[in-house]
Amino acid sequence: MMVLPLLALEIVLDKSFIYWECNSSGLRERRFWRIKEVPWEEVRQVGRWRPKAETVAVIYAHPAPLSSSGCIVANPADRAGFLAALRRFAPQAEFWV
Repeated sequence: MMVLPLLALEIVLDKSFIYWECNSSGLRERRFWRIKEVPWEEVRQVGRWRPKAETVAVIYAHPAPLSSSGCIVANPADRAGFLAALRRFAPQAEFWV
């Protein structure tokens, strides 16, 4: 019986404590206790995420032998600053913003 309320609390906390960091090594997304790091050379595309036009999608791809791809969906408070950092650190990416 206690599992459902704890699971709901985890989902709320996971959605509430999200932030993104840009530094010289890559893009880092922190979600409560999980961290996803993407090196700049793996960033392929940056565009709008629907349905919210102000939300940014950063699409990345890991090279072989561990080939995979993914997307970080970001809604930073300083969207212009976030996009400027992405343009500076990942000039190889296609920008659709």
